[in-house]
Amino acid sequence: MARKTAVTVALDSLEAARELSEAAVAAGVDFTVRVEADLGLHRCGLAPGAELVALAKAADALPGLRLEGFQYYAGHLWPTTDDFEAQYKAVGEGVAEVRAEFEKAGLPLDVVSGGTSPTLWRSHEIAGQNEIRPGTYVYNDRSLVEAGTASWDDCAATLLVTWFRRRAPASPSSTEAPRPSPPTAYPSPRTRRMAA
Repeated sequence: MARKTAVTVALDSLEAARELSEAAVAAGVDFTVRVEADLGLHRCGLAPGAELVALAKAADALPGLRLEGFQYYAGHLWPTTDDFEAQYKAVGEGVAEVRAEFEKAGLPLDVVSGGTSPTLWRSHEIAGQNEIRPGTYVYNDRSLVEAGTASWDDCAATLLVTWFRRRAPASPSSTEAPRPSPPTAYPSPRTRRMAA
């Protein structure tokens, strides 16, 4: 694929960078890379600081790799949480910290990438971020309706589901008395609207 189109890879370990470099050299291609900063989710990436800068420097020096900046994913930001504003501010401060560290080290900052669907409409508040990656916002879903960033009418597709519940007859080996046959007229169904 890298022979036909530009491929960008996010890295959070030197081991991954080395393996990617070896693959690039063997295939005669180049990959654009970003290092992944952990700004609070604690799922992937490295915390701002010396280890993140060292990874960026090492990746940039490897053959077949070209560092273009860093990215982060702040999936822990949820507008309905009580501490959302403080967490959002902390992410912005984290981006500023990583930018300053990259600038001091002379590392490229062509791309500073981040964002989430629930924070899409506030992405401009993160100073220095020049790319957003807001996943599901283009379709919207139940989670974004619950977060208050979309309405049901904003969802690309919904399913209207009706289900019925009736008791199963007692098994022959049961010591329970036989249950009466279900009524021929079912109770009123429950209906729930779900985003696809």
